[in-house]
Amino acid sequence: MTNQNLTFNTLDSYFLNTGSMKLNIGYLRDSITAYFDVTERNTNGGNGKSLLQINLENTRRSIKSLVWEAFQSMTNDYLENETGSQKYTCTSAQLKKYLDQYGFTLDEALKPVMDEISAWREAVKNGEAA
Repeated sequence: MTNQNLTFNTLDSYFLNTGSMKLNIGYLRDSITAYFDVTERNTNGGNGKSLLQINLENTRRSIKSLVWEAFQSMTNDYLENETGSQKYTCTSAQLKKYLDQYGFTLDEALKPVMDEISAWREAVKNGEAA
């Protein structure tokens, strides 16, 4: 089930600077990057690899789709923390609308995260640890 007001209020509780009423975009970007670094790195992806490693090795999936999926998953985790259940989930449309209300497009809001994850993928391709 989805609830746009709940999604927006939950994200605001994490990322809205109440003093200026502006989105703390830096903290949002850092949180998504941390989601990759902590959650995906510590989630079993199978065959002795982390979910992060599997996602970085899978070049058929774009970096943009990986980052967007991480943003959705992170938001769903926040909704679960807020409500105490997995009853509510966010939609892509809600997240796009949330960013838009603060004057951000998907690409400009998440570009630094996409650049970072792209560098991680390049490191994995070159045989280095991400």
